[in-house]
Amino acid sequence: MKIYLNDIFKIFNIEHSQLNIIAVKSLIAAMISKGVCLQEKQKLIFDEQFFIECWIIYSKCLNYFDPNYNRKTDFSSFFKYIIDYKLLNKKINFHALFCPGYTKYGYKSYLGNTTLWKLKTLRDIVIMLKKNNVESSMICYYSDVFLENCNSKLEPRWKEQLDYNRKLFHIEGNKYFDSTHVKNASDISVFSLEKDGEGYVDHSIIDSISKTTYDAFVKNNKKFYTSMGFTEEQMKYRNDRLITMYRIFSNYLNSRDNSVFLPMENMYERENIFSENGTCTMYLKLKK
Repeated sequence: MKIYLNDIFKIFNIEHSQLNIIAVKSLIAAMISKGVCLQEKQKLIFDEQFFIECWIIYSKCLNYFDPNYNRKTDFSSFFKYIIDYKLLNKKINFHALFCPGYTKYGYKSYLGNTTLWKLKTLRDIVIMLKKNNVESSMICYYSDVFLENCNSKLEPRWKEQLDYNRKLFHIEGNKYFDSTHVKNASDISVFSLEKDGEGYVDHSIIDSISKTTYDAFVKNNKKFYTSMGFTEEQMKYRNDRLITMYRIFSNYLNSRDNSVFLPMENMYERENIFSENGTCTMYLKLKK
C-alpha cells in the first residue's frame, strides 16, 4: 500500500496518542532501515500485513511493558529486533538483572515478592511472544557483583547469607527457566575478576555520563541510601560503583545480537545509564 504517515492511524485504527505516534514512527523507521518500507516523496510504500503483524506483537507486549519510560531509541531498536526475527529468524534476547535481597548489613533469608512475580512474568513474556510467532530467549541474572553489603565487621556472615539468597533465586528461577537461563552476574566474562565482587569506580565511565543522567541517578538513590544510614561520602562511592557496573553490563549487552535489557529494580529512572548508552531497554509494568 502507498499512504501518508499520518493516515496510518486512521487506516489501522490506532489511537492518535503521543506514545503511539512515537511507536508508529519508530516502526516505520525500522521498516525503512530493514528495506521493507520505501519512501516516495511524502508517501510510504509497504506491505500492509507486515505492518499489522509487527504492530500486533508490539501491542501484545504492552500487556507487560510500560512504554512511558522508553526513549525513542528503545522503540526503534525493539521494532528492528521484531523485524529481524520475521525476516532472518534472529531471536530477541532478553537479559533481566535482579538485585540481591539486602538487609541493613547483609542479605535476606527469603526472596521478595517483587522477585517472585517478576520471574513468572518473564516466563509469560516468552510464551506470549512464541504464541505470536516470535522466538526469544530470557536470561535471568542474579547480581552478585558490585555488592552493597560486603563488610565483615558489620556482618560477619554476609557471604553465607549471600550464598543462601542466591541459592533461593536459582531455585525459584528454575521453576520457569532451565538452568542455562538462570545465571549469576559473576559468571559473565566482564565480571570475572575478584575485585568485581565488591566493585570499584571507573572514573572514565563516570566522566562519560551526562550530568542530567548522573544527577537523576543520584537523586533516585538518595532516599534508599539515607534509610541505610549512608553518609554523603558513602552515597557517592556507592552511586559511582553502581554506575560503573551498569555501564560495563550495558557494553556487554551491546556486544551481543538483538539484546534487550530488562531492569528488575523498581527505580526505573536509574536505567538511563543503559538507554543513554544505546542499550535497548524495556520496563515491566509495576504493581501498584
